[in-house]
Amino acid sequence: ETIPFIESLLFGALISSIDPIAVLSVLGNMGMTDTDTIYVVIFGESLLNDGVAIVLFQTLVHFLDETLVIDADAILDGTMHFFVVAFGSLVVGIGSGFASTGYFYVMQGCQTPLVEVLLFFCWAFIPYYVCDGIGWAGNVAVVA
Repeated sequence: ETIPFIESLLFGALISSIDPIAVLSVLGNMGMTDTDTIYVVIFGESLLNDGVAIVLFQTLVHFLDETLVIDADAILDGTMHFFVVAFGSLVVGIGSGFASTGYFYVMQGCQTPLVEVLLFFCWAFIPYYVCDGIGWAGNVAVVA
């Protein structure tokens, strides 16, 4: 029995994200730290790969409907969905970053350190849950 093409693409999107831990560990053993350019580039690239893999997976899930015919319209729809999710998540993340910066600027000195730390984590969760509720990629928003 053969695996359907769409399911093969879906599996490929699922496992395509790489884990940079081994590479970063080797770089650390070579004496490089998080201030070295190569370290930062590899770490940042892995974060971008995770976001792309999740958005690609979410896009391909739409093609699992057996009645859907893969033609030019379906490919265009999938491509549009990919870019809407990717850029929408990015906009939510950047907007949340600006909002949290403004909040902490205005509220500077008005809260105890414990409350500030708790609110910092809340502001980190907001873009994730907003994107998750919309059906977008929450990890892209958090990284943005």
